[in-house]
Amino acid sequence: MQEDYPRLEPLLASLLKMLSTYSSNPQPTLAKMISRQFEIIASHPEAEELTLLKNVSKRLQVDWIAKGTGALPCEFTRSMH
Repeated sequence: MQEDYPRLEPLLASLLKMLSTYSSNPQPTLAKMISRQFEIIASHPEAEELTLLKNVSKRLQVDWIAKGTGALPCEFTRSMH
């Protein structure tokens, strides 16, 4: 594993905590942090062998960007191409 990345398990645990916090206190800043966490997980070296986790994380990253900015997910999907 690359030394630039923390282990995958703590990243997932912190993501779950952020999602739980967001459910009781939705804030755009937290949504952006959640999006970034999904991005980190999707690009994590350990996720290379976990195709489903990687693909779902990529998709959810786009959804959470939208929550953080107030835009629709499809706007980001189109602008990413």
